Amino acid sequence: MQTKHMIGAGGILGAAVLAVTGISAAAAISSNVYIQKDEAFLLGGTQKSNFTVKGTNTGPVAVKVLARSYGSDNDIATVQPGAKFKQVFVKGEIAVLQNTSSAQTASVKVRVTGYTKGLGMRYEGG
Repeated sequence: MQTKHMIGAGGILGAAVLAVTGISAAAAISSNVYIQKDEAFLLGGTQKSNFTVKGTNTGPVAVKVLARSYGSDNDIATVQPGAKFKQVFVKGEIAVLQNTSSAQTASVKVRVTGYTKGLGMRYEGG
């Protein structure tokens, strides 16, 4: 499944929470995610098992990768433009991709594998 997420000037993309219906829990999701300045893209939180996020920073600014669990964010990596990352997120954990810039839009190409059934996606901040 190939998707593209973008936030318009007026707010949050309504389709940011994707319903992955009719697909098995092990289906992979590939996406180009655009994160506005001072915002973050969140993935997961209610999943019943682990999922893995592999990504490449395709934009002009660094992106922080964090794992959110029980309201606490744990730094995983700061991914510079052109660099790659891979992280496993456990049951109930949220993957946070945070734009580090207060002036430019970040862009990350991601591939999500593992338990993807009903995996919530949304933006935060701004």
